[in-house]
Amino acid sequence: MLDNWIKKTRSFRYVIFPIYMQSHWTVLVQDREEGTWRFYNSFRPRRGRDCHFEPAKKLKKIVEEYEERNSNGLVSTQDFREIVSVRSSPQLISGSLDCGVIVIYIMQRVLWDKEIESNLPNDECKKIRAKNLHEFLSDEELYSWTQEANKE
Repeated sequence: MLDNWIKKTRSFRYVIFPIYMQSHWTVLVQDREEGTWRFYNSFRPRRGRDCHFEPAKKLKKIVEEYEERNSNGLVSTQDFREIVSVRSSPQLISGSLDCGVIVIYIMQRVLWDKEIESNLPNDECKKIRAKNLHEFLSDEELYSWTQEANKE
């Protein structure tokens, strides 16, 4: 599975890994052009260790080990940088369950090469959710969400 995925994404600048753990979504972004890894968590702990950072480190290690084994000597561990935990990542409002919406926002901003705002207005998650739902339900060409489209 990893072999097919890596081959399909080899020419991409960004590879984005949404991560779900303990009822919370985070996202790890590999920028192959810059050689960087960025980790976004919308619910960072105020102090101490971020338990959501560990799965991102494990995922990075798996990808890098695979790429090193299958690169015919073109990649070495010296080419890999540490993950940067983005301190300016948008943060959840107290009582909010919009971590998935924030991950979608971050993924879109990365792919569109737009700045990721650290402070989203209070109603921004609601707007993002509504816009994405509209796009999902209005997808007349692909209908990727139907059973028929997923029979492969």
